Amino acid sequence: PGTEGLQQIFSTVLKSHLRSFSPTLRDESFAGKIVSASIELSQRTALLFMRAGVERSHYGSNLRNLVWVYKGLLLAEPRLFVEPSSFLSLWAHESLRSYSDPLVSD
Repeated sequence: PGTEGLQQIFSTVLKSHLRSFSPTLRDESFAGKIVSASIELSQRTALLFMRAGVERSHYGSNLRNLVWVYKGLLLAEPRLFVEPSSFLSLWAHESLRSYSDPLVSD
């Protein structure tokens, strides 16, 4: 799917999940901004890997990374995330894990 398709898919999923959260998190623009930032991060990461000439597909950025971010966000519980800043911290954490974990080898 293109950028608009991804925006619609992930916005629908996140807005649905945030319905039971505080009013500031239920705001549709909040979910939309998170989704836009996620898609932009994915696109920029993919571009960085292309510029670096990374050929191994498991190091590149793809739709799977976005799914991993949202899998983590969808585990958030309303009682633990009342303020937008705490939910944004979760988003940052899940994004970092989604893109950095595949780069680490033991």
